[in-house]
Amino acid sequence: MQNSRKSFSDQCRLCPGNIATVVKRFITLGWLLLTLVLLISGAALFIVNYKPALLIPAVEQWVKLNSQRSLRIAGGLRFSFFPQPSLLLNDLSLSEYQRDDWFVSVEEIKITVSLRPLFNKQLVVNDVRISGLQTRFVRYQDGTMNIADLLQAGDASFFDAFDIAQMEIENSQLRFQDDMTRQLIELKALRLAAMHVTAESLRQVKMQTHIAFNDRQRTGSADSATVQLKTQFEAEDIVFSQGKLASGPVFLSAQTAPEDGGAGTAEHISTRISIAGLNRVEGILSSQHAHMELGLRHSGYSVEAVLDTAIEVNMHGMTGALPGLQLAFDFFHPDYLSKSISGYFKGYLDIDGVSEWLHMDLQGQIDGQAVKTTARLQDFAQQTRIFKIEINQLDLTALLPVGQPDAVPEVSDAQFEDAVLPDFSRLEKLGLNGSIQIGQLSVGDIRLSDIQLMLQPEKDNSPIK
Repeated sequence: MQNSRKSFSDQCRLCPGNIATVVKRFITLGWLLLTLVLLISGAALFIVNYKPALLIPAVEQWVKLNSQRSLRIAGGLRFSFFPQPSLLLNDLSLSEYQRDDWFVSVEEIKITVSLRPLFNKQLVVNDVRISGLQTRFVRYQDGTMNIADLLQAGDASFFDAFDIAQMEIENSQLRFQDDMTRQLIELKALRLAAMHVTAESLRQVKMQTHIAFNDRQRTGSADSATVQLKTQFEAEDIVFSQGKLASGPVFLSAQTAPEDGGAGTAEHISTRISIAGLNRVEGILSSQHAHMELGLRHSGYSVEAVLDTAIEVNMHGMTGALPGLQLAFDFFHPDYLSKSISGYFKGYLDIDGVSEWLHMDLQGQIDGQAVKTTARLQDFAQQTRIFKIEINQLDLTALLPVGQPDAVPEVSDAQFEDAVLPDFSRLEKLGLNGSIQIGQLSVGDIRLSDIQLMLQPEKDNSPIK
């Protein structure tokens, strides 16, 4: 009988009156939840639109706890939803790891994003604009870097993928400080533009900057630049994924800034490098064609050189080669030459960083004279340079002092000894070990045949092969 009552009671709970009561409670609870959501959303929208500064302490505290770096947003932040969702930050800085001195500072950042991809854990940024970026990279005396904590592998990112349609950086400066070598490199007036940036590709990047090189060990001052170069870099269609790298054309140019044309050791330097495309597969970095132009003028002498070659580099074995190398050059020095000397060489160059040797085999012409050169550099640390140069004919008439006749009818021993020739004593400091063979040497009307010059360090008896 008791079981019958319990069953009847359970059945009554499903009666229409009880069902209506449950529905009313559900609706009431739903309205309460909806009201709570609206209140929270309204408060959030109010904070985002009218009082975004209320979020700053929370953001700064979160960064402090998760990175042990101090973030300071002095200029505030602002949200905007029309015409596109965007975030604007002013005057912010990030400190060094567990220290108060600054690591990076930015005058202004503006980011425009798309909302819909966020629901699929994808970050799609339509536009990023950064102005007044200043950052400092340091290698300390013990070899550690001030970005070591940022390079450590962290937790998985909240976003599965990201895509930045356009990014611009202007009026910025990067500083690379090496306390071990006391070298300082600064990228000033940096301007960078990139398009379609993802985790695995980059459609296009262009950069312009002034690079200042400082040698504090030599100059004794951290603020005196030895040379400043105006630099431009461009690259297209870069893909990097799963250890592979591929790119389209790459271009780099650098020249002495006009306002610093007389600074440092060089009056003017200019160089242009263009690479048809780079490919890296299984640790092999290669390019079918690279072109380089170099120009140097200083204290009256000048060097002009043009190099064309293919490139093959083994990134794992530290070996490389420049097959099909072609070099054309023109050289003039007022102290030693009465006219410029030009030449052309072709051949190849091999290098092995593990075994510490470099081998070069070139043949060509210097002022119309055939030259064959074989050189090998061994033991990079000890700077032992083994080489062998073979020259069929060499005319050194251009080495005679300016104003001296090209043809010298009679030259006495005293006059020959007094002739102004290059100072070869500097070669003693280069650790050279090798030979120069000249079939015929001419100086004015003087003719010498079958000449062999030997250069060998006092404590080095390595054979020349």
